[in-house]
Amino acid sequence: MADTKVLLIIGRGRSGSTILDNLLGELDGFLSAGELFNVFRRGFVMGHTCGCGRPVASCALWSRVMATALSTSGGPIAPARVVEWQEEVAGAAADTRRLLKVRSTEKGSAALGSYVSVLGRVYAAIAEETGGRVIVDSSKRPPHAAYMHLVPGITPYFVQLVRDARAVAFSRARPKHTVDKTCALRARHPTPSAGCAAIFTRRRCGGVMHQSAHCWCATKISSPTHSALWGRS
Repeated sequence: MADTKVLLIIGRGRSGSTILDNLLGELDGFLSAGELFNVFRRGFVMGHTCGCGRPVASCALWSRVMATALSTSGGPIAPARVVEWQEEVAGAAADTRRLLKVRSTEKGSAALGSYVSVLGRVYAAIAEETGGRVIVDSSKRPPHAAYMHLVPGITPYFVQLVRDARAVAFSRARPKHTVDKTCALRARHPTPSAGCAAIFTRRRCGGVMHQSAHCWCATKISSPTHSALWGRS
């Protein structure tokens, strides 16, 4: 059986990934799966709504996909358990140096092995249920993408989506309304090594603009396209 082709969109939030995801999903043989990294936490643990209008856990497609992907000989895996693995290997605290080490040695923790195994079954189940030849995953997170070479049964492709930092900052300063919530920029500790661009932005813009641009720069610098995906040292 041929590997499932997975196209991952990498970038910062509010960069237009949803638009790109939806456009690609209109192509023959492409399936827009949305942000698969978030389906376990937001969809199954937090009970968010699917695009079909039902809770993700009640969606006809996602319920079948997860019934297949989370089934093991020892019983079904709880989505909350997958979220724990995500936090350990690809969450906000994931260290870029650790990602690079995994990239070069092909070794990782038990959580990593379990997580990529589930991902492989998720992608395969989506392809089986929908008939999609290419699964578009707009998760955007560099740590999520950095492990794709370890996911069994897939051939990954990558698109790094870059939007002007000023436009990202402006978008993040405005509330984003969804069925489940309204969100604006939240306070966070910026990632180290954001570079002088963030310092310049702080002087010119300050506040929300600086904070958002700081995170934007850090995301681009830590992107797997710099090293983790391509194996550069």
